Amino acid sequence: MPLARLSKQAGKDLIASVTAVLFDCDGVIWHPQGPIDGAAQLLESLRNMGKKVIFVTNNNTKSITQLGEKFKKFGIKAEEDEIFGTARVAAVYLKHVLKCDKKTYLIGSQGIAEELHNVGIESTPVGPCILPGENSEEIAKRVDLRIDKDIGAVLVGFDEHISFQKIAFAMTHLKNPETHFIATNTDGQFPMGDGTYIPGTGVMVKAVMTASERDPIIMGKPEQPMLDAIRAIHDIEPSRTLMVGDRLDTDIAFGRRWGMKTLAVLSGVASLEQLEKVQSEDKEH
Repeated sequence: MPLARLSKQAGKDLIASVTAVLFDCDGVIWHPQGPIDGAAQLLESLRNMGKKVIFVTNNNTKSITQLGEKFKKFGIKAEEDEIFGTARVAAVYLKHVLKCDKKTYLIGSQGIAEELHNVGIESTPVGPCILPGENSEEIAKRVDLRIDKDIGAVLVGFDEHISFQKIAFAMTHLKNPETHFIATNTDGQFPMGDGTYIPGTGVMVKAVMTASERDPIIMGKPEQPMLDAIRAIHDIEPSRTLMVGDRLDTDIAFGRRWGMKTLAVLSGVASLEQLEKVQSEDKEH
């Protein structure tokens, strides 16, 4: 279906055609500074119409409990079973799909560690991990390449403390083809809400992919594990579901790939120029 700007009537028709609406969070429901104007009122209106509202975020820095607290802080109603973040999806996937009962080497944040703990998976500590010694010493003598035989998976999410040592340690363990390689998501940048961006999880994932020469199983949009997680709890029919997001390569691609209707907003990453370019490419095909 080609892209089109949404008129007021078209918006009413679109909402009438669906029974469930999936929302991305960062850049759609809120910015780091606070909720986006009108978001809470829109969500309440959809609920009053009998629509199922589900939140689907690639943000992996927070556990579902922490995300729930953020919704509450911003005055937005959301039950925990309506919130799907890549930290929980990754933990559940490791435990119940891959049946991994060994320790996970975690490049990520406390939110992922919390979700791993919740399903009974031990993980390595989060935080800084730098090379010991002086910079003048040969790096090969300083980097830790020892194998931890208890590690059965490498999980990469957003890590502000990403380092040479972490990448090297992950690479070393991924040389074993039986070690699972999981990535929460591959978003390249994260919107700060004031026209600026910071590097996203995809930067960390790409570094480990390049070093290990392996591709991870990706949990977040637009990949299938996220859809499977949603449908394990909610009875949604993709053809009667609307995906609302601010990224073309994750949110909108997720909806399109799995047969949903899609609505791109300009409050986050996507720009009008990007939307027009996609529309032009659609017409060519």
